[in-house]
Amino acid sequence: DTLSICLDQVDKDNIENVVSILLELLGGSIGLATRVGAAQFTIQLSVLKPQLLKPYVKKILLKLRRSVNSKSPSVRQAYAQCMGYMCKIATPRAIAEVLDHLLEVYHKNEEEGSRMIVGETLLQLIRVAPDRLQPLYTKLIPLVFFARSDSDSKIKKTFEDLWLECGASISLYVEGIIQNIITGLDSSSWPTKTQASRVLMSLSQSVESKQFATYFKQVMDEGLLKNIRGRIFQGKEELLEALSQCVKSCKIFFESDPVVGRQYATKILNLLSNECTKTKLVYRRQALISLADVSTTINDIYSSPPFFDMFDTIYPIVSPIASGTEATSSDTTDTTETTTAVSDTPTETTDEDRAEKKKLNTLRVGVRVSAYTAVGAAWPRVYTTQRTYAQQVIELLTSGASDMGNLWNARVAILKSLSQIIKCLGYNNANTTTTTTTTTTT
Repeated sequence: DTLSICLDQVDKDNIENVVSILLELLGGSIGLATRVGAAQFTIQLSVLKPQLLKPYVKKILLKLRRSVNSKSPSVRQAYAQCMGYMCKIATPRAIAEVLDHLLEVYHKNEEEGSRMIVGETLLQLIRVAPDRLQPLYTKLIPLVFFARSDSDSKIKKTFEDLWLECGASISLYVEGIIQNIITGLDSSSWPTKTQASRVLMSLSQSVESKQFATYFKQVMDEGLLKNIRGRIFQGKEELLEALSQCVKSCKIFFESDPVVGRQYATKILNLLSNECTKTKLVYRRQALISLADVSTTINDIYSSPPFFDMFDTIYPIVSPIASGTEATSSDTTDTTETTTAVSDTPTETTDEDRAEKKKLNTLRVGVRVSAYTAVGAAWPRVYTTQRTYAQQVIELLTSGASDMGNLWNARVAILKSLSQIIKCLGYNNANTTTTTTTTTTT
């Protein structure tokens, strides 16, 4: 009530002094109630006497920007709401500066608190002043779409709510989203790289294949391929998933220009084959899964002559992994810590040690199963290659069925690969028969 009475007394003669005091209260290290009250008073002043406050909006926004990162949720919410009301009477340039500041805070701060503040502030801005932010959607929407894949569930939920409030069509902002993805993939931050790969997977499934395919070369050359090469970091498996998903979503790219398409198919499969040699078992398993997925997609795309064939490259890498003769070298990295612990106390085996050993054995089996799947997926339709490798591949798979015992997932993977090989042999024979019949008729 007291603040309402004070509002009635504000006029053109004292507004400058009032704003000066408000700025001091908003930015000062005073009590929570006072800061929240100052924000609420500023909101009411902007609603009742916007023309008086308008010349000072830029200063108020600047103060709010600097002070919105409070540890108190109530202060953050009050300041974010106040920024929204200020934007209703601010100039377009001032609003753009606020948005640029929030974008910078999100992209350059790894702290969860800072990213949450950005989400809360933008949510209040879009609720209070949606018409003033709409002209800036080309900047806003790519950020919101990117942040929807944040690793923190609370931040993700905030930006999901913001996405619903915006009500935007993804197809209008693909270029900006792609740019954010590439920037994220090039980041020195591992969490940002993995988040960018999740965003890429989401985008590839959210827009039409024809539209996404126009950015395929850019995503491959500037983003994924160069960042998959090199050292392994936590979460890098998601980049491999994103790569295989992009290939699946961009069949039209490979079909529209077969020459360039085959060049990129070769480049991608060479890269994935190389990643299968990495020592970390979790990463190796995903590399094999992605190799199988991409091989299947590429073979489906080029299902008519001239066929696509990279079996000479893939099989020498995958077959030792499938047979288990190469697995021991890759176990070293994953079990160093366990081995050290056991050597210190050789007579004791704790439940934790047994659980770790079981987990490791499961992982080893998973790697071999993925390798068997990759063999079948990469099997070519080229007759000369089939003749060269048929016997040794069949021996690899049949001996694997015996070696893996009653492990159902291994048997399923082997049977699927055998089925794929037989299918391709039959396809090749059918194709040869058709060609011969045509020639005879002629």
